[in-house]
Amino acid sequence: MNVVIGALSDIGTHKAVNQDAAAAAVSHSCIGRSAFAIVCDGVGSYSKSEMASSYAVNRFINWFCEDYRRIADIADEESFCSDLYECWHNMLYGINAEIYSYYEKYGNKLGTTLSCLLVRNGKYYIFHVGDTRIYSLDEGVKCLTLDHTVAQKEIDSGLATPEQMANDRKRHILTKCVGSRERVKPDFYSGDTAGNVKYLLCSDGFRDRISEDRLYERLYKNKPVKKKKLEKAIEEVISSVKKAGEKDNITAIIVQISEDNKK
Repeated sequence: MNVVIGALSDIGTHKAVNQDAAAAAVSHSCIGRSAFAIVCDGVGSYSKSEMASSYAVNRFINWFCEDYRRIADIADEESFCSDLYECWHNMLYGINAEIYSYYEKYGNKLGTTLSCLLVRNGKYYIFHVGDTRIYSLDEGVKCLTLDHTVAQKEIDSGLATPEQMANDRKRHILTKCVGSRERVKPDFYSGDTAGNVKYLLCSDGFRDRISEDRLYERLYKNKPVKKKKLEKAIEEVISSVKKAGEKDNITAIIVQISEDNKK
């Protein structure tokens, strides 16, 4: 498995602080290469939420770089998946408690979304809280995460359609995030990864003013490309959404996976 990663973050046009945080890395083991990426978006309605997003990203990327090797070579898929979920769940439980304790101590709420992706041995694994998103781009574009927002809740309940919620302010009102409550329940997904695929992780500022079809057109090439081209494509989307009036912080990571014999 060949891996190329491109990542960019932009403060945007109206905010004094970038509350987004992101990181990505690749590791090697007996099983082969593993790729990890994470994007967190600090909750803008809480001051100092950049502290929450940065803290969560640092904890997860340090885990991948330092502790992931403890489970990286587990060959049995069921055992690996179980151990991975336990690692991520325990880490998130601790992060949530630390951020929430800041509110209890100082009376200042912090919060962040969190979406992370691990690709390993023909499978992907996702851990998700909030409205940052993860997409797969191959023969088409597919959103692999479900937003934890009031808008999505109304869609799930049959009270509204996705089209009706497309520009509704409720699409930005979170029903859960990391750090705002004593407990948080994340979503955990896994699935097979295609031979040649790109995964996009992004904050809502990156995708809010552009359609999924347009994202696919701008970001997907049906052959592997180098890091500079990945980041150039991300930069073009960032420029486009800023021109369209996006005021939020804007962050994206692309993880490109390709087969060794198709490098």
